[in-house]
Amino acid sequence: MKSKHLIITVFVQLLFITNICAQEHLYLFNQVGYYPNAKKIITVKTNSPKKFKILSEDLSKVVLKGTTTDIGRWKYSEESYGMIDASSIKKEGKYIIELEGEQASYPFEIVENAGETSLLASIHAFYLHRCSSPILEKFDTKYARNGGHDDTKVLVHPSALRNGQDPSTTISAPKGWYDAGDYNKYIVNSGITTYSMLLAYEQYNTTLNQLDYSIPKEESTLPHYLDQIKWNLDWMMDMQDPVDGGVYHKLTNANFDGFVMPDHAQKNPRYVIQKTTAAALDFSAVMSVAARTLGKFNKDLKQQYTSAAVAAYQWALENNNIIYDQNKLNEQYSPKITTGAYDDKYLADEFNWAAVELYILTGEEKYYEKVDWKKGKYNQVQSWSNVSYLPVYSLLLHQKELKTLPKADLNYVENVVLKKANALIKEYEQSPLKVSMGQLESDFVWGSNSVASNQGMLLLNAYTISKNKKYLEATVALSDYILGRNALDLCFLTGFGKKYPMNPHHRLSSADGIKEPVPGFLIGGPQNNSNHDGCNYSSNLPATKYIDEECSYSTNEIAINWNASFVYMMSGINNYFNQKKK
Repeated sequence: MKSKHLIITVFVQLLFITNICAQEHLYLFNQVGYYPNAKKIITVKTNSPKKFKILSEDLSKVVLKGTTTDIGRWKYSEESYGMIDASSIKKEGKYIIELEGEQASYPFEIVENAGETSLLASIHAFYLHRCSSPILEKFDTKYARNGGHDDTKVLVHPSALRNGQDPSTTISAPKGWYDAGDYNKYIVNSGITTYSMLLAYEQYNTTLNQLDYSIPKEESTLPHYLDQIKWNLDWMMDMQDPVDGGVYHKLTNANFDGFVMPDHAQKNPRYVIQKTTAAALDFSAVMSVAARTLGKFNKDLKQQYTSAAVAAYQWALENNNIIYDQNKLNEQYSPKITTGAYDDKYLADEFNWAAVELYILTGEEKYYEKVDWKKGKYNQVQSWSNVSYLPVYSLLLHQKELKTLPKADLNYVENVVLKKANALIKEYEQSPLKVSMGQLESDFVWGSNSVASNQGMLLLNAYTISKNKKYLEATVALSDYILGRNALDLCFLTGFGKKYPMNPHHRLSSADGIKEPVPGFLIGGPQNNSNHDGCNYSSNLPATKYIDEECSYSTNEIAINWNASFVYMMSGINNYFNQKKK
């Protein structure tokens, strides 16, 4: 029997190798795996209904057969797709698809803890992205490295000096996470990043506490997951001027480092740049959330974060329209700064966010009195430049604690979430690819994959409100999209799936001498909205304009805010579908 099984296995493997070109991109599915009790959509490229069979991996048993349904042309890739619903298959194992007249697929897998490994890797990626620290072999044998960017003597850029302040003033602001493919640190992007990570813990702490982390732990009073986030909070705290409460916009070189490892980066000074209103408000909101999450385990941290949040908010009220304009600063000050701007110009959503988080934290109505929900921009899901939904999520989560919250306001924000969620569901159901991406044409922007995972965040919150399982189903479909069921037949999480990006725009992955990229990072993804990186793209369509080359910072970079949205989405999915929870 063993000999017979071996012959069959070898035959199947040879079949896949022989036909790899013939069936490439024909079958689109989640390359990491499906949960037994979740919706299992498989997409095939076809112009008409076709008969299919799903077989056991050794081809000995047909477990499902039928005809593809929902044939249609997806305008974002200009390809025609059909659907196979494999949800009736509950048994763990690997399976193969055979479409009439076509070659067999690669195996897809059903496994009880399907999303756990990708969730854990996406959290571990934040450890691998630490600034001011070596990555120790004890915690990662393959991607261990020397530290870099100590950031203990950072110059205060002339744009950030207080009146009369010594121009040679330095501050110490070590730690934090490198922002993206570069080695700089930005408060605005750290804002939505850290919030998404903290909200995931507030809502799904049981799931996150059960994971086995290979990350050093510093603060004994904190759960391991929160201790990881504290690394970035420590840096953010150092970015606040203790004299006036203002917050520096970013900590950066004057220009980008080359594609080298952190310990070989340029030795030129690093600077903290201008205090801005956006930075102060994002900082205040995050510190309020940190006070209520980490503060449950450590009273000293709660006091520190609360004081910092209040001071930053007061500074923002007194300096309510200081917008980061890098070109204007470069006309006035030297040295010129050419790194990322994160130049948010609309701040009503940030004011709402900071005020709501302080209200939840302190219970003081003076903060909530300044909230104007109608100034939020709710058409698109959250991003670093539009945080309108973030105070909504927090308010809905903590509504029972807020005795003075007007019922009309609660109804308003619930309806805001459900309206967007229902629009996403409509798109999911009518889309030939069976995904809510494309509900707006602007979904395919720089970092489109984070639009997908942020849609997942919104849908998970909609499910919390209504318990409508369609919202969970559409969230799972978004994870399928990111992990391989997309027009490019590519798993957008580095290190996962049968095919994933190998050449991201990412200095650590480029310079470490390892063939595979640093794992666990969500790639920005396809978009045709802004591609000024000089790469040669073979497509100009929203869902396929992508290239796996280092030059493509517009489609192939990584960023911490994108990863954080993925962490949140996968935390929620694991919470509801992982059957191997301890």
